[in-house]
Amino acid sequence: MQTIKKFVKFFRQFNRYVIALLVIIFATLSYLSIPALYKYDSLQKELSDKILKEFNINLILSNEIKYHIFPAPNFEITNNLVTFDSKSKFDKFGEIKKVKVFISTKNLFSQKKLSINQIKLYESNFIINKSNYIEFKKYLQKKITKKIKIIDSKVFYKDEENNETLAIATIKDARIQFDEKKKLKKFLF
Repeated sequence: MQTIKKFVKFFRQFNRYVIALLVIIFATLSYLSIPALYKYDSLQKELSDKILKEFNINLILSNEIKYHIFPAPNFEITNNLVTFDSKSKFDKFGEIKKVKVFISTKNLFSQKKLSINQIKLYESNFIINKSNYIEFKKYLQKKITKKIKIIDSKVFYKDEENNETLAIATIKDARIQFDEKKKLKKFLF
């Protein structure tokens, strides 16, 4: 009889812990799901502006936006264009099949207060010519510490005059990161 009372008491405590754990999991998933309720029309412009401000890259984002919670909260945007500044908006540097914009879990209640941690560019085609190369070198000299990853992409080096491809390079996994010692960005393969 005594062992049955102990078992019932243990089972009640165990149920409390299970219920508390389920409430915590549900509350966390609910909080992380808030960006799915954002207005995606205005989100497209806000993400473009934040990427230009924080990464100094002008991403012309499409309106094909999806939100994912895992592996970290991120927006996946397909079919995009990229340039290095807002002035050369139509002088594209590349076409990006898929961009993942990873956001901070802080301030998810406000769409305007989103903070971007890093961006990942998938299946991109970058076009480098003489003028783009100069812009790319200028970009690498600017101090921006945010992370950029480039995955499964290609770089086409083209002759500006003839518009013919001179060389093609494949990028499996690369990143652009800031080197604090040398005070410049590095493009690492």
